[in-house]
Amino acid sequence: MELLNDALLKYHANTTPYSALHLAAAAEELFGAYVKAKKESTSFEDTKESLLGILGYNAQNSHGKTYKQVSKAFSDHLNHEKNNVKHGHGIFEADIHNATEDSLDRAIENLYKLKQHYAIEESDLIKAFKNRHYLDIILEEEKVT
Repeated sequence: MELLNDALLKYHANTTPYSALHLAAAAEELFGAYVKAKKESTSFEDTKESLLGILGYNAQNSHGKTYKQVSKAFSDHLNHEKNNVKHGHGIFEADIHNATEDSLDRAIENLYKLKQHYAIEESDLIKAFKNRHYLDIILEEEKVT
């Protein structure tokens, strides 16, 4: 929980975006390992499989590539921003805020999967993050009125 809460603090403060991304990714991977240990799919795997399905890729139809090749390419794409920052591969061009949000979303989804097996409390930081879009709508409406 410490990694996730620290990532959320840094995300909300918006002062150290690269640290927020690293911590969020670490929390996502750590919780994901526990999810896998429970023989469940991680939020990363769910996201990847959803994207593959939307684009019509499956084990029978991989558009001239093996399903493993296509799956690996999607994994690389989903991890691009995180790995670019983590390993210093080239210039980081993507929106770090969105990359951090994606990783935080997946970390929290993994955490929710673990709540089925462990007594885990949802922190106020998680609640604030999950409600961020609702808060954005309210703030935008206040600007209009």
